[in-house]
Amino acid sequence: MTIFRDKPRAVIQVRDLVAGFGEKVILRDVSFDVRPSEIFVILGGSGCGKSTLLKHLIGLKEPMSGSVLINGTDIASASEQKIQKVLRQCGILFQGGALFSSILWLKILPCLCGNIPDCLKKI
Repeated sequence: MTIFRDKPRAVIQVRDLVAGFGEKVILRDVSFDVRPSEIFVILGGSGCGKSTLLKHLIGLKEPMSGSVLINGTDIASASEQKIQKVLRQCGILFQGGALFSSILWLKILPCLCGNIPDCLKKI
């Protein structure tokens, strides 16, 4: 028999997240915690909001309401510097074209690598 003591602090906390596009609500009142060493799966059919949720988790989309905290940092209200610090601790891999539909590379590159290569500044 295993006795559980205090649960470790959640590294990802989503509270009452409402997300969508314009007036169209895609996710309504989504709440969950992910703790260290947990395996957490986001599963669903095509168009149900999986990619939308992931984009909110890394700050690519701003929620209509609710909050997303990564290691205690509210992704929607944090400074750009704080978001960069948090994202440097994350691994992000998108499938196919899911990333390109919602961001400009010039916005995400500074978050991932800390600066924009000179060759991309001209784009």
